[in-house]
Amino acid sequence: MRFKHFLTVIFIILIPLIIGMYFPQTVDWGRGVSVSIIQPFLEGVRALTHWTEKQKELVAGLFHLREENERLTKEVESFEQQKVALKEAQQENVRLRHLLDFQRSSKWQALSAQVIGRDLSHWTNDVVINKGAQDGIKLDMPIVNGDGLVGKVIQVAPRASKVILLIDAESRASALVQETRDAGLAEGDGKPFLKMTYLDLHSDIKVGNTVVTSGLGGIYPKGIPIGEIIQIAEDNQKLSLSAVVKPYVAFSKLEEVLCLVVDRPNDAASLTDSF
Repeated sequence: MRFKHFLTVIFIILIPLIIGMYFPQTVDWGRGVSVSIIQPFLEGVRALTHWTEKQKELVAGLFHLREENERLTKEVESFEQQKVALKEAQQENVRLRHLLDFQRSSKWQALSAQVIGRDLSHWTNDVVINKGAQDGIKLDMPIVNGDGLVGKVIQVAPRASKVILLIDAESRASALVQETRDAGLAEGDGKPFLKMTYLDLHSDIKVGNTVVTSGLGGIYPKGIPIGEIIQIAEDNQKLSLSAVVKPYVAFSKLEEVLCLVVDRPNDAASLTDSF
């Protein structure tokens, strides 16, 4: 049995050799057929290999693009944060320069402070500043900013103070029309505008005139800007004039203020420890 298998193997090996020796054209034809059959398969394998390599390159490129996109996104976010911080610093610089100009042009010493809290409800209009008794703040100390009169200190704690704004319904300030020198009282009513009362019925005040503090009353020194007259009317009894005054100070945007150190005779202002 084994001998038959051996003969079969010898036969299979010898037949191609005999055919190649005596019929070389047949061998060439067989090679051509084999190549024709195998070539499409080889081309397919080569194309598949090429496509696979391209896909690998594409995937690698996508991962690279994703990483680059994440990096650029972080850079853009960082740039936007820096841009916002720079703009905030520029605006703060403008406000502080404006405040410094006011301080330089005034004759009073002043302590700078920042607004750290506010209550602008319908009932009260006050803010809290970050300076208190330990910093030299006293009751009734006038508060201003670069635009004009803000209000006065009504409560003092060791490291903070409460300031009532000029537009509060409980606020009053002796005032003067700068152009005509007519005196009156600037009053708040909780609204954005002030009312100046007790003006002379025959006064020559006009819309557009400037209102400043008169220095009377012992709280606010003379000459601090308050606002501009935008409306004039007679009172109900027609005994005096009243005027609507638009404040120079934007009370809803207060951030930095100055606390004026004003010498007052017999200053008996006391300090409170808490609000």
